[in-house]
Amino acid sequence: MRCWNATGRKAGVTLSRTPIVTLDHLNAHWSVTVDGRTVQSGVLALPLIGPGESAELDVQLHAKQPLVPFEHGAEGWLNIGFTLAADCIWGEQGHELAWAQFAMQAVWQDDTSDRETQETNATGSLPITRSLSCTEEGLQLVLANDMFRIAFDTLRPGIASLRINGKELVNTGPRLNFWRAPIENDMYVLAGWRKAHLDRLTERIDGFRWNRLDEGTIRLSWSSRIAPPVYDWGFRCETTYTVTGSGLVVIDLHGVPEGSPPSMLP
Repeated sequence: MRCWNATGRKAGVTLSRTPIVTLDHLNAHWSVTVDGRTVQSGVLALPLIGPGESAELDVQLHAKQPLVPFEHGAEGWLNIGFTLAADCIWGEQGHELAWAQFAMQAVWQDDTSDRETQETNATGSLPITRSLSCTEEGLQLVLANDMFRIAFDTLRPGIASLRINGKELVNTGPRLNFWRAPIENDMYVLAGWRKAHLDRLTERIDGFRWNRLDEGTIRLSWSSRIAPPVYDWGFRCETTYTVTGSGLVVIDLHGVPEGSPPSMLP
């Protein structure tokens, strides 16, 4: 399932089926939550598609509530779930088989007097994009507006600080790694992993760049190599963060092995 154009007014969803069964045995429902609070919900009429086929459908918000107002710092999500339409030998009617969640673009509402101007942009159809400033502070690149401030270390991929409404929520972001704590089933390969120094991988930064995509969107990218300290194999990696003025942060990771790394990684 793929979601496109998830705004405060509607969303488009593409459904794809497995090559074995249709959707006849399922019911579907949707909801919109803002900071964990359900503000709208409904049911979806599933299309008649056969095994292996795809179809698109619109999720229309209620006519009496055409917009989902976001407070500063709030997160909005479109949730879609699929449940059994009838009892079967392994589950009862209503048993949830699958669900998906998609971030929604914010429709900002500072006060009711400005609602009409904030609902739409010049075309009258999409939410206004919030601007995003970008400044260099030493070895950090800082993106900010009146809602949040997010800092990135140019010498280390990821978030160095995230403040929302003046409160710091994150002081170290996620980093790409190829090691994890071993479990009992790993005992047969653990010695080989340690011999390959998979538990001692280090990251070398080869480049950093950023560019502004529009007034409210900035993209940052790091090129790096993750490798053990004494071997000639490793992983050539690209880490990309795309940040929007609404507070959405999208992380893309891409890695290509170099040399002859172990055939199985943790």
